Amino acid sequence: MNQAHSFGISGVIHDYGYLSRDQSIKLQKSSDILVVLSWNTIREQGILSGKFLEYLQVLKPIISITCGNLEGAELTKMVEDMNLGIGCEYIRKENDFIKLKQYILSQYNRVISGNSLNYDPDVQKLEEFYYGKIVKKVEKICLELANVENVDQPVSYL
Repeated sequence: MNQAHSFGISGVIHDYGYLSRDQSIKLQKSSDILVVLSWNTIREQGILSGKFLEYLQVLKPIISITCGNLEGAELTKMVEDMNLGIGCEYIRKENDFIKLKQYILSQYNRVISGNSLNYDPDVQKLEEFYYGKIVKKVEKICLELANVENVDQPVSYL
């Protein structure tokens, strides 16, 4: 809040404090745009938070912001590849900050003119991250590791 105050935006910031998972999902669903933060460094790459995977289920535009000293973050690639919103990286701040401002202004102008937000994800790619599909993939891997024959057949656990 101190940082928001120093930039003159404390009036538009609300600190919800700790939220349960259900409260968090409810807040995400009521939001217009979701923001996910990550990092990509020479020492740590490919960071995808569980929050991002949670956001995929909400079906809302996503702004990803990645800090770090390495360009081409996995998160940025996924946001752009699935057409989820906009991916920005601090290492490309000269370009990405301009793109981010244009994106936010474009979405804002759509809303004030009575239109819905621009959100047209690649549904086929997005579906790969739905929990049901992920669970099936994990189940298949586990069955293969256990050397169970006919891994495509349902298995009784009784």
